[in-house]
Amino acid sequence: MTMNCIDIDSSQHELYDSWRKLYSVSFPIFEQRTQEQQEKAFSCADYHLVGYSEGDMFVGFISYWEFGSYRYIEHFAVHQGLGGRGYGIKMYLESNDFSAID
Repeated sequence: MTMNCIDIDSSQHELYDSWRKLYSVSFPIFEQRTQEQQEKAFSCADYHLVGYSEGDMFVGFISYWEFGSYRYIEHFAVHQGLGGRGYGIKMYLESNDFSAID
C-alpha cells in the first residue's frame, strides 16, 4: 500500500486531531506548542506540518521550517504501534526532496 503525504495547514484540517494526539504522546510538554502557538506557526510561510497516512491509518508526521538552503526538522514522530516497520525512513526520505530547495 502507498503512503500518502498530506499538508496539514490549519487546526480545521481533517488530520489535525490525529496529529495532535500523536504529538501529545510523542514529545514532553515543554517541547509542545500551545494551540495558540500552533496557530501562529500555521500562519508562517516557512512552517510546514506534513502528515503521512496509509489507507485510513494515520502513520505519523514531520514538522519543519524551510529556510532557503536548508530545512530544520522540528518534530518527527511515527505512531507508537508502527515502530520498526520502516515508516520513519520512508517519511524522512520523502520529506527531504532537496531538489525543491534553492
